[in-house]
Amino acid sequence: MDEGVSYQELKDQLRRDLAIDALSRTGKPVADIATELGFAEPGAFHRAFRRWTGSRPGAYRGTAAEG
Repeated sequence: MDEGVSYQELKDQLRRDLAIDALSRTGKPVADIATELGFAEPGAFHRAFRRWTGSRPGAYRGTAAEG
């Protein structure tokens, strides 16, 4: 593990990357993605995703589809 990087930070980075991939490449409902990533409720996933990327999961999916 890199010095100065916590387990929680590594877990968040992995969850962010997996969420971005799922939103960009699949049509899975956001609630299903949240569950698969270990979030107890979709609202917690929405808050985390917004913190990670600055946008809502649905809005991110829309911009990923355009590109």
